[in-house]
Amino acid sequence: GRKVQLHLRNEVLKRPDGALQLHDLGQLPLLHEPAVLHALELRFRGDCVYTLTGPMLLAVNPFKPLPKLYGFERLNAYIKEASNEKKDNSRASPGDEESKDGKREEPHIYQVAKAAYEGVWHRSLGQTVLVSGESGAGKTETTKFVMRFLALAGAGGTESSMSKVERQVLDSIPVLEALGNAKTLRNENSSRFGKYIELQFCPPETGSPRLVGAHTHTYLLEKVRVVQQQEGERSFHIFYQMMAALSAGSCEILKSIVQSDLQSDLQVEMFNYLRASKCFHLDADISEDDAFHETIDAMRAFGLTDDLSGILSTLLAVLHLGNVAFRAPVGNSEASEVLPSGDSALHAAAKLLGLEVKDLADACCKRTMQAPGEGVITMQNSVEKAMDSRDSLARHLYDALFSFVVSQINATVSESKGAAWNQSLAGSKKVKLLPFVGVLDIFGFEFFDQNSLEQLFINFTNELLQQYFNEVI
Repeated sequence: GRKVQLHLRNEVLKRPDGALQLHDLGQLPLLHEPAVLHALELRFRGDCVYTLTGPMLLAVNPFKPLPKLYGFERLNAYIKEASNEKKDNSRASPGDEESKDGKREEPHIYQVAKAAYEGVWHRSLGQTVLVSGESGAGKTETTKFVMRFLALAGAGGTESSMSKVERQVLDSIPVLEALGNAKTLRNENSSRFGKYIELQFCPPETGSPRLVGAHTHTYLLEKVRVVQQQEGERSFHIFYQMMAALSAGSCEILKSIVQSDLQSDLQVEMFNYLRASKCFHLDADISEDDAFHETIDAMRAFGLTDDLSGILSTLLAVLHLGNVAFRAPVGNSEASEVLPSGDSALHAAAKLLGLEVKDLADACCKRTMQAPGEGVITMQNSVEKAMDSRDSLARHLYDALFSFVVSQINATVSESKGAAWNQSLAGSKKVKLLPFVGVLDIFGFEFFDQNSLEQLFINFTNELLQQYFNEVI
């Protein structure tokens, strides 16, 4: 018959509050997989979403608001601890924290952020916070909690005392979320790109470190989401925010872009790139019109005011491209031409991009090749290849737009004290780079019937990180 392996149950987990007092899984007398899962489940039921396992913090997404867990009072308590902490080179991880009565403190993401901040302050060493897990685990929110703590720590925990660069670090969050996040089957606000944010602090000799610069590295943007999504998922948030603002008539820039020769009553359901998934709204009660204006205000804070018209025009052009349809000309099944039904979308996209209609049509329906000894030759695209060219153009436009906005964010923050500090330090006899905290938010595991190339890279990267954990930690 089939063999069944049974594991002994930990006595501590039999008590009603036993798991709630068990802040570190290493304290389990009998440590095996069922015991770990049982302990995490019991803590989750008691709203204890954080549990240590050695130097690592495990977080279980509560899927509900826990205001007391993340309120200003809790945040300021950890910031005050960091400010009052005496220099202690022996403290190296959040698992070492103890309260005044000698008991180990309840784990928290602010504890991890505090440990990173103290590493910069007391040991003058660069720190990195790695946030990893499957899609829907809560990585995006966790990253925001870490960034918020680090931005407020040097300001004494009050937003009114924050410097310009500290505010800009937080302002970057809604912009990156609007352009890089989307609703998936498992997550309403899933990051569809990876990011590594390097937060630079002034030297500890000047007092409690404050943010003086930041740089965001992004990678593996899921460009394919621009042109197709699974049923029940959405494209990037910015498209739906823009449509909500158009419906509300709340954005003068958008109203000026959508002129009389274009369709003025644009709706999400009108665009092929958005309607195929049959999902147009978020489940959460969120005003996408308000979110749009938050995104626009944040862009203005990064000096993108003069570029807003171009950014929004490009986003609308991407949507119109998806409505351009093709057919094979009579007598030539290997060629393609724009269908009359897609002609208005072609004209709209060309106008928004500042292109001639014929040039845009040729970019989809024709291709050029460099033939040896014959120079450049032009060939016709089949209908299938014309559709691929159209989708490739839409993906490239969105990727270029995303990269441009990120570069502007980096350029603006780099104009702060961060650059001045590095220049003054580099000009001294002893060259010393600014201490920093790097926050790596890796995209989550996903398992689709058909994974995109980007998702394959993401899953592979996560496997390498897991291997690193196993070997080093």
